[in-house]
Amino acid sequence: SHTFVDSRALRPLNLSQRDTVEYHSSSTFGTAATCDVYDVALALGSLAQENLFRVDPLEIMATAHVDNVHQGLLGRDVLSKVQLAWNGVTQTLVILYP
Repeated sequence: SHTFVDSRALRPLNLSQRDTVEYHSSSTFGTAATCDVYDVALALGSLAQENLFRVDPLEIMATAHVDNVHQGLLGRDVLSKVQLAWNGVTQTLVILYP
């Protein structure tokens, strides 16, 4: 699965659209929807760190909006490269990477 990002979050980056594709999801209720595709590299870590974990450019799908609360949805294209650890007591999510 691919990673989806709200197009409003991508707009300030001035990225060049690579393609347009059709997709189906539970939010499209069986109807095909279209979205723009961008190649986006991902870097994880603190800006203070010199050794950021970098993921080669991925196909990011830009949607009109994911919903009013979230700005994106991580797909297996990202999740297969990191480990997520949820601490229910402290309500924190940690992203672990090599």
